[in-house]
Amino acid sequence: MIVTRSRYFNDPNKILEDNDDKVTLRTSAISMLMKSRVISLEKVKIAKIQRAKNTISIFTHDNNVFDIWVVGKFTELTWQRAQLLFPEAKVVVIEHAHGSISNKRS
Repeated sequence: MIVTRSRYFNDPNKILEDNDDKVTLRTSAISMLMKSRVISLEKVKIAKIQRAKNTISIFTHDNNVFDIWVVGKFTELTWQRAQLLFPEAKVVVIEHAHGSISNKRS
């Protein structure tokens, strides 16, 4: 679907919506359209954020993980927003398809 590549479905402010001590997370274009599959996460419960190509993963201290798939040109903007909203989280970037890992922050 070409429409899911638009800014509406990939807006970092809608994907990761700041609500003071919580973040409302929308993991897919369908959750934007249907207003379903919305997840509310407490910021302090986020242990790690990870980026691998167009996927941003958010890991909680409770060992839950939430994957967000973003269209190419919006990936970097969403990744920057995740780092802004979760400043205490460990940051990991998987830079290549073969899986070399870079820890950006401890």
